[in-house]
Amino acid sequence: MKNAIEIFKKHGAYYYENDEQSIIDAMEEYAALQAKNRKTMYTFTIIHENKVFYSNYFDVENLYVRGMIVINNINDTFFDGKNWQEIEEDHL
Repeated sequence: MKNAIEIFKKHGAYYYENDEQSIIDAMEEYAALQAKNRKTMYTFTIIHENKVFYSNYFDVENLYVRGMIVINNINDTFFDGKNWQEIEEDHL
């Protein structure tokens, strides 16, 4: 929570009366920080047979099973069964 308060203060968004853009900027920065902290705890997110689990180790040649989805949380890529592909960012 301390990080959130510091980020909001940095953007001047700690008072409700402040402009909306400052609040949005602070929220986006805090969300990015939280996402970074969360995703770097584990290198991989692996989805297989309706189960999702995290791991710090994945070897395509020895561990990949057809139909498995593997996401590298560190470099924002996923394994498509043949190659590692970049994950596109939503710009909505």
